[in-house]
Formats: sequence, C-alpha cells, structure tokens
Amino acid sequence: MDMKKIALIGSAINTAMQAPLTDDSWDIMNLGSNISLKELHEHCKRSTYFIEIHKREYNWEYYEGKLAKVTVPVLMDEKYCGEDKRIPTAIPYPRERVREEFGKYFRNKLFSTCSVPWMLAWAAIEKYDLIGLYGLDFLTNDEYLWERPSICWWLGHLQARGIEFDIPDGSGLISAVYEYGFDPKPDELMEITDRIIGLKKGKEEVLKKIEEVKAQLAKQEGAIEQCEYFKRRYNV
Repeated sequence: MDMKKIALIGSAINTAMQAPLTDDSWDIMNLGSNISLKELHEHCKRSTYFIEIHKREYNWEYYEGKLAKVTVPVLMDEKYCGEDKRIPTAIPYPRERVREEFGKYFRNKLFSTCSVPWMLAWAAIEKYDLIGLYGLDFLTNDEYLWERPSICWWLGHLQARGIEFDIPDGSGLISAVYEYGFDPKPDELMEITDRIIGLKKGKEEVLKKIEEVKAQLAKQEGAIEQCEYFKRRYNV
C-alpha cells in the first residue's frame, strides 16, 4: 500500500528548495505568506493546499489579492469562509476536530505557538503517513525561540503515533550536534561561547563609554545654557 505523503512548506528558502515538487506522490501545503515570495513561486503553483490561520488585518491583507486567485483549498479561520468570503477557495480549519483528537494531552489550550502545529495536527487527522517539513527551519532566537518547542512536541507525539517525518539537513528542528552527558561539547560550540562572552564584555565597555559621553554632553549643554543666560542679561 502506498504511503500518503504531504510536504509542509515554510519560507526558509534553503530547505524549502529541497521539497519534493517533482514527485506527484506528495501533496504540498504552503503557508499563505509563501505566495508573496517570488523564490517560492513554483512551490505555490504545485500546492495542494494553503494554510492561513492569521487574522487578516495584521497579517495577510497585503497578499490577499494573490491568495484570492488560488484554485486549491485554503485552510482558514471559519469567520473568513462565509458567503462574503474574500478568498473564494477558503475552507474552515477543523479546529474543534483537532481539539477533540488532541485536547486530552493539554490542560486547556493546545500547545500551538505558531502555524506549524496546526499544520501537523491537520496532517495527522487526515491520515498522512509521511510528513515532510521544508522551509521550516526555526534556527534564529527571536520569535522562533518560543515557537520551536511546540513544534518539537508535536513531532515527538506524532512519531509515537507511527507517523514518519522527513526533515532536511539545515533545519533546526529536533537536531543536535552532540548528546549531552555522553559526548564532549564540540570545540566550535566552546569557541562560539567564548566569542559571545567577549562580545558581551565589549558591549558593556561601549555602553559605559556612551554613558560617559552623555555625561560630558550634559555638562556642555549646561555650560551653554549658563552662557546664554548671561548673554540675555547683557542684552536687556
């Protein structure tokens, strides 16, 4: 029996390019925002699904016109799927069905801090056997720092259910360069750690100098103000 496969595609260009676009045995789900990126034009043409679960007013308003032209289903918040819908192919994301299936593992809200857990949960209830994650690297430490843990939970949970994953090299998901406790820390990691310490010390020194310059500037401004005061007195 053939495996049911889907590639979930984000906007990290390097690994997004590794998605199996030429293999028709894979379904393709793109983030809605990908449609605004010229580098992912071919990925979007090959899409079986899009997903856009953000609110229109602060996320997808600027690429709404392009999203409105797609001919495949776009999973969205139910409120955007009514008679007056702006995206003709929008279909409701089955949130309640997902909550029924997975809600027992959480105290209240599902552990979903970005779009990817919703993509994974949907793929699971749609009975996909193999899920690929391309362009979903989550390597930086800004918003990804709090988004990555929920994705890793879902990956572990779905793997325990027997779902297989394809995660390309270069992704920051469930990857490690050493095994804590058993392997020594890599020399490169130690060097980077030392480098960070040095840079932070340098930053502190620069900030200290900035404060000193600010204090000198305040003295100069005070002296100028004093001189201006006496000048005004003599001009009376």
